[in-house]
Amino acid sequence: MAGDDITNAELARRLDSFRRDVHDDLADISRRMDAYVLREVYQAERVTTETRIAVLERRVEQGDEQRRAMTRWLISAVIIPVVAVVVTVFLNLQGPA
Repeated sequence: MAGDDITNAELARRLDSFRRDVHDDLADISRRMDAYVLREVYQAERVTTETRIAVLERRVEQGDEQRRAMTRWLISAVIIPVVAVVVTVFLNLQGPA
């Protein structure tokens, strides 16, 4: 099979083409690897995010508790006495029965 033989120049050209392809592929892989985040970094960021979310949830719960306490205080310290004064004034204005 004399047609299957290639010259040294053709072999050198093919090897050089192969080398360039491999070099380009490795450069592309390197660029893609730079875009990925290491598992340890991802897990550390995830733990940090979960911690921040837990802190925020606790703050929201505390805010809800403070709001409920303020509402109870408002009802007991302001609204009930005002209603009592209004009722007393109303009854005094009606006079003796």
